Amino acid sequence: MTDDTFDPKAFKKPMRLTPNEPAPAPDNETFNPKAVAGRIAAKAEADKQEEIDLASRPLGQVKTWSFSRLMAFENCPYSVYLKSVEKAPDPSGPAAERGTIIHEAIENYIQCETDVIRPELGRGMKGVDLTPFMPLYNRLREGYQEGRVEVEGDWGFTRDWQQTGFFADDVWARVKLDAIEFQGNDPATATSALAVDHKTGRRFGNELKHNQQGMVYAIAAFMRYPNLEFVETSFEYLDQNDRMGNKYTRSRAMLLKPMWDKRANKLTTATEFPPKPSMHACKWCAHAKVQEGEDAPRCSFAYQE
Repeated sequence: MTDDTFDPKAFKKPMRLTPNEPAPAPDNETFNPKAVAGRIAAKAEADKQEEIDLASRPLGQVKTWSFSRLMAFENCPYSVYLKSVEKAPDPSGPAAERGTIIHEAIENYIQCETDVIRPELGRGMKGVDLTPFMPLYNRLREGYQEGRVEVEGDWGFTRDWQQTGFFADDVWARVKLDAIEFQGNDPATATSALAVDHKTGRRFGNELKHNQQGMVYAIAAFMRYPNLEFVETSFEYLDQNDRMGNKYTRSRAMLLKPMWDKRANKLTTATEFPPKPSMHACKWCAHAKVQEGEDAPRCSFAYQE
């Protein structure tokens, strides 16, 4: 028999245990439902303990959060340190300026300060056709006259979600909502509401971010108005004639609230703000560029192509 000849005897025989043979080591790769359940329970317990620990920590150098500040912190903590602690220049760009002009024109119309929405855009700024959105804005205008609509609400909350002033000493969370429409004649007793946000710029690629923003709007509305049981969010994409929304019951929003408390406490109790440079983050960060009155960029960690 040559080496290349097939020899069945050369193959390993099936393992058979005799009474004197030890059992094989456990197979850790085999799916074990009890072990998986145990790991899930341990992770949930650790997360809960982290929530408790974060909530009991003293506030740090950045004592307040908003949705935009929290997104910036999670994207690059150092950018928040530069803006909020060092007070580094952080000017808005043309897109933000355009958005502000359009928002103010809509706000003035809803509050009956003007009879038409005519944003006076600056030189080189892209115009906007608000015709598809006029049924909504006319309804909000009518509701504002009847006391069922609030515009440009500056909501402030303490760390335990009690109402306070937007710039009060004890403010912890700041929520700025373009408009909220209450179903019924009295916002104080209404059980459902529609939260509206006007968006300039693109929708594509921002869906997840804006959906998270809607969660914060819903939670804040429920905490501010105890009688609310249902909140719908509506993001109006003015440049694309599009909209996106979601619906929340109070119970659903309260299930989401601990997650946001945890994320917000990580920001407001932070003692370190490590940089997280990346091509995308640094491209849009004002601190990666030389600002007026500055000799060099404030951030020395910015991504360089």
